[in-house]
Amino acid sequence: MTDPAFLLVAWARVRANKGARTPDVDGRTTYYVEEVRGVESFLDELRSSLKDRSFRPLPVRERMIPKANGKLRRLGIATVTDRVVQASVKLVLESIFEPDCAPRGAAFTGRGERPCRALVAARAWKLETA
Repeated sequence: MTDPAFLLVAWARVRANKGARTPDVDGRTTYYVEEVRGVESFLDELRSSLKDRSFRPLPVRERMIPKANGKLRRLGIATVTDRVVQASVKLVLESIFEPDCAPRGAAFTGRGERPCRALVAARAWKLETA
């Protein structure tokens, strides 16, 4: 998770996401990181804070967005830093769980290539009982 390659790929995914322009709770976007802080220094600081266990996620910025039925639902917008950490964790977990999954198996939902919760729970149970 703290491997610079994982963090760089995680950054690229966060940066490419359509929510990259949305400011987080501290008002920053991926563009802020690129233009003001610099990506390299941002990732170096993030890596250091993860390695020395000083990283702490911040509260999400909450917005109410309309649903199709006219009601509203809450949307939480995490900070850029938190999104990069989440993407890095996702990369690590995918590399552990994806090899066990058949591309068209029952372990996948109808939403692309996301493993279902049941598979993750079954895999965790398998690890615990082994």
